Amino acid sequence: MYQSLLFAWVGLLLLLAGSVLITALVPGPAYIAVNMGFAVLMAALIFTVFMKLRGAEGLLRLFAVGGLMWLGFLLLLSLADFLTR
Repeated sequence: MYQSLLFAWVGLLLLLAGSVLITALVPGPAYIAVNMGFAVLMAALIFTVFMKLRGAEGLLRLFAVGGLMWLGFLLLLSLADFLTR
């Protein structure tokens, strides 16, 4: 049990180090897309390991996906509001 948690923690630290390195090394706005990819991978690690969605029942997974979709919808509407002002 602790082995998977340790691997997830080390993975999160490696992704964080990669994010910091990309921010420092890549010039211009290109690093934003790469850092978003790192953030998605970090969130996937947290969802599967720490929230135990890998072995969860279907209803719990459905609510997790619904929560992510709702968060995406709210971010999309906030971005649309910001871009149209």
